[in-house]
Amino acid sequence: MPVFRMPKEVSGSLEQPVNNVTGIENEKLGRVVTRQTTKTFLNGYIIDESNTAVQGAIVSCNGNTVTTDNKGYFQFIQAITVNRDYVLISVTKTGYMNGFRTFTPNRNRLAYHTEKIMLQSEKFSSIITSSSGGTITIDNIKLSFPANAVVKSSGAEYAGNYKVKARYINRNPFLSRCRCRACWPGSTMQATYKPFKALVWPR
Repeated sequence: MPVFRMPKEVSGSLEQPVNNVTGIENEKLGRVVTRQTTKTFLNGYIIDESNTAVQGAIVSCNGNTVTTDNKGYFQFIQAITVNRDYVLISVTKTGYMNGFRTFTPNRNRLAYHTEKIMLQSEKFSSIITSSSGGTITIDNIKLSFPANAVVKSSGAEYAGNYKVKARYINRNPFLSRCRCRACWPGSTMQATYKPFKALVWPR
């Protein structure tokens, strides 16, 4: 499974390939967030960039999974057990970038928590040859990949071609509720150059 190896001058503190956002966040948060739990009801809507309902999106929270209906609505019928300080919702749907949202549940009583999450459609780059690298532009964002920047999960260099999937994330709180620093699908490595997200896909 090819992953993108980020150069140190670009990657900051992240120097090892990682592909599990939930595991990474839980590890970091475990140092500062309580391990105490609470229960909450959770529902909401999943929409696309044109504010249209996204049907068939898979919504996951703390090991529980539901699917959106034709109105983009999802609901966890039973109250779910969550961390009392920090809850992560993840959303996946073919043809869209993975979506994530965090919230703090009501600590005083069992209550409904409602979220509206927007998914961005996928945008792919042209094919890049690993041995030579290349430069791509997506959403007016230019990314340059050095030669041999992609490695296999074993750490060996990947010798094939790949495409990059990337989208710009609007961080203006008045225009978008997205606060994500990065999104990391479970089967691919996502390289993050603020303020957008990019995925490397083998071809």
